[in-house]
Amino acid sequence: MEGTTTPKFSPVLLWQVATIAVIVVLAVSVVTKGFSFTGGTASSELTAQQAAAKAITYINNLLEGQSTATLIGVNESNGLYNVKLDVGGQQYNSYITKDGSILFPSAYQLPATVNSTTITNSSTANSTTGSSYPKSDKPTVQFFVMAFCPYGQQAETGLIGAWQALGDTVNWEPHYVIYENYQSAQYCLDANMTYCSMHGRSELNEDVRQMCIWKYYNASVWWNYVSQINTICSASNVDTCWLNIANATGINTTQIASCQTNEAVVLLEAEKALDAQMDVSGSPAIFVNGKSYSGARSADAFKSAICSAFNTAPAACNQTLSTNTSASTGGCGG
Repeated sequence: MEGTTTPKFSPVLLWQVATIAVIVVLAVSVVTKGFSFTGGTASSELTAQQAAAKAITYINNLLEGQSTATLIGVNESNGLYNVKLDVGGQQYNSYITKDGSILFPSAYQLPATVNSTTITNSSTANSTTGSSYPKSDKPTVQFFVMAFCPYGQQAETGLIGAWQALGDTVNWEPHYVIYENYQSAQYCLDANMTYCSMHGRSELNEDVRQMCIWKYYNASVWWNYVSQINTICSASNVDTCWLNIANATGINTTQIASCQTNEAVVLLEAEKALDAQMDVSGSPAIFVNGKSYSGARSADAFKSAICSAFNTAPAACNQTLSTNTSASTGGCGG
């Protein structure tokens, strides 16, 4: 009919409708053994990254190019992979079976029974209370992040407070989570996809810049720079945004750009090797004298854990630092 147009639905709305509809699907899945989006049965377990990539591909096919689903992070949860994603600026928690055969747009948390055991993320289940770390005269704190993982940035905010209190009484080591053969070449430094990062090549570029700054400048300059990057820049603009911050913090941008061009492969290869050695695949991952930290991400919680690793704790350990923190259950990758 003249004047009649076919209505177009927002791709975000389509995914929201799918999220609501999953309540019905979950009920049906009790009988039918789930909601398959593969058209067949998978025969082997996928890694978290492989399953997340499969889910993202499926969702983007559903959205038909009207919007793009991007991965925020993925971790194991209650026998499934919990895939955190962004669609049209809105964040969603979806789930996929480990064989990659069934996708749940969301999940409904069943109430616990009297005798049930509550399953929680290890970050909250294992607090610093009662934890013991190997002791040394000067503890070493290694923290592994991705430049634009929001959970890693959250951890860095708490670690900055601990660093300000404890300074060079501690060996601080920032490190980065580097993947291989991740998603596509746009996430990687090279066409062979040897060095990749979860949130794209611009994040990988920033990882390298931060490695260069740590190598050529003191810790105070590095922390100042990183705290401003986390506050001001994003993965979409950091390749230009970093310049003003570097200039304001006394960093020679020509020197860092040269390091990025000439030393990136050596730096990234060392990070990949350490990631494998420490069995790190997600951000944040924090170690105190080689033992994994899984407590709150506040300055005071970090300080308490680090101070417990001294043979003789310095006076700075008697300070009470900020206890402000968001929930410590999230992570990117894993």
